[in-house]
Amino acid sequence: MAAPASPEAHALAQQDRARAVLARAKGRRQREHEIAAVLVHQGWGHLLDALGLEHLRSGKGSQLGSGGGEEMPSSPVRLRLTLEQLGATAIKLGQLRSTRADLVPPDFRFELAKLQDSAPRLSLEVVREAIANELHEDVQKAYVTFDPEPLAAGSIGQAHAATLPDGTEVVVKVRRPGVVEQVGEDLEILQNLAERASRRWKAAARYDLVGRDAPSSSNASANRSDPRARDRASSGRSTPVASSAARSVISSPGSGRA
Repeated sequence: MAAPASPEAHALAQQDRARAVLARAKGRRQREHEIAAVLVHQGWGHLLDALGLEHLRSGKGSQLGSGGGEEMPSSPVRLRLTLEQLGATAIKLGQLRSTRADLVPPDFRFELAKLQDSAPRLSLEVVREAIANELHEDVQKAYVTFDPEPLAAGSIGQAHAATLPDGTEVVVKVRRPGVVEQVGEDLEILQNLAERASRRWKAAARYDLVGRDAPSSSNASANRSDPRARDRASSGRSTPVASSAARSVISSPGSGRA
């Protein structure tokens, strides 16, 4: 049996946990500042009150169309630009919504579909470093051939064709640095924003953004046989914001797009 930790070790562990909590809180605050700035810049500043971010409204940022003679882009274009600026999690959500003709008007789906090919490529240096950190050896040693030109680049990562030492041709998928941590933080923030919006905005409460009415796993089989439950599920009204996004991000490495 292991000896119990000393009081000093216990105190140090508590301090480490406290520092980790403070670091996460600081990261969330910084990310909320970024979200608020993007919303204001893209002309969605009126949403800050509903999202509980009104205290982050600043007069320093510029808004599209506020310059002399500059025309404000359409709402669908501004939505796409907003998601692009917010990064991997938002882009993935936009990609999912671009396929939902039952939920999204055609002009919005047209713009959101552009998110499928809007992800910037990772530099070859970043790709090589990521592979070396994961495999503990250089790309030249791990693969006989490695195509520096990516097959595809997505919000989560990108794919490269390569050949193993035994001659097997493979596709190497490389995640963007820090994307897992960023997605996790974003999903937590999204859940918090959805809860705030549901308390402050009647439309948000009506569409159950938080997912309070989502069916539990215990009655999933009953839902499959209930046409009304299937209709509710397909409408998206009872899908929790964070859970829906998490499933899409987790499944992305096995999809055709990185």
